[in-house]
Amino acid sequence: MANTVHNTPEEQPLEKVIWGYVGTAVLWISLLFTGLALERLGLTSNMLSGILPGEVGTLREQVTTLSRDLGTVKNDRDTNKLTEGALRNEIDKLKRQLTTAAQPATPSAAPAPPATPAP
Repeated sequence: MANTVHNTPEEQPLEKVIWGYVGTAVLWISLLFTGLALERLGLTSNMLSGILPGEVGTLREQVTTLSRDLGTVKNDRDTNKLTEGALRNEIDKLKRQLTTAAQPATPSAAPAPPATPAP
């Protein structure tokens, strides 16, 4: 027992402080990488919606409302384009009818019979 080496009291706290800093640095780095991985995988929105329901919930409602409104606007646009196409076709038909009705009646293209000579 007399041959055992004991650490001096000055070295022991210094070693504990160094390992404490190393442990804290490893903890923060692992938390950073875990956060980056969760963000990259897209898993944070579900977690944060339970923790921070106010802002995330409001934004989620706005996104839902705006996407629904965008769908309605796109549907109205498509309906208006179809209506515009149908109206253009009707206008073209009416213009053709007007031009055919306005043309004077021309005699048929068949030649008139030759006049018979008088006896």
